[in-house]
Amino acid sequence: MDSPEFDIYPLIAHGMGPDLHWFPEEVPLSELAATMVAMANTAGGTLFLGIQPRSGQIQGVKDIPPALDRVFQACLMADPTLVLPVPKVLNAAETEVIQIMVPQGLPRVYSLEGRYYYRQGKQTSP
Repeated sequence: MDSPEFDIYPLIAHGMGPDLHWFPEEVPLSELAATMVAMANTAGGTLFLGIQPRSGQIQGVKDIPPALDRVFQACLMADPTLVLPVPKVLNAAETEVIQIMVPQGLPRVYSLEGRYYYRQGKQTSP
């Protein structure tokens, strides 16, 4: 059974912010991990894979299993390891994107390679 179409356009129109960010499918692992750590250290948030950062163009994720594996690898890079809800594969704009939820109020402060990150506006800063 196919899942219903997720209307992602209002989120893209709103733009990236402290609790919303998106990346293309092939985002560098360190960049994905830093953004997840930053959201965990601030107010949480949502990340999407399959969207071009500057243009907001939805390209989708062509190979879902390796993309999900990269999300889990990014979680393992954090210290302590980030334990997040299972990412969701959503149908959006006639393709698939991956939604990663970082809960608000996680009980620890997280680092990546000895650096502590936080979100300021749409930027991830050490």
